[in-house]
Amino acid sequence: MSENLLSDIERWLNELMPWMYWKGEVLIFLIGFFVFLALLAYISVRKPSNPKTGFLKIPLTRGDRIFVSAVLLVATMLTVLSLGMPWYIIFVIGIPIIIIIWLKG
Repeated sequence: MSENLLSDIERWLNELMPWMYWKGEVLIFLIGFFVFLALLAYISVRKPSNPKTGFLKIPLTRGDRIFVSAVLLVATMLTVLSLGMPWYIIFVIGIPIIIIIWLKG
């Protein structure tokens, strides 16, 4: 059932916006991304973030720490893939970096 629904949505999006080749994975990523941004906005409204100085020695808010960790994750991904290492090493190295930046950044 969900496979047919996803195929129907892909077909509809490809007809609506032919300049982009829509796949179900792209749609799921975009929905997840916007849900994450909405959650971050909700948390920021409920509990405003004060800049915190951690081991990076610069004051960073919650959003800044998420941005820095995302940039470092992409850099880790590109480094691991360019060195020809297995793809799962991205998670072995990247997830601890994200956790450290979010908690101690």
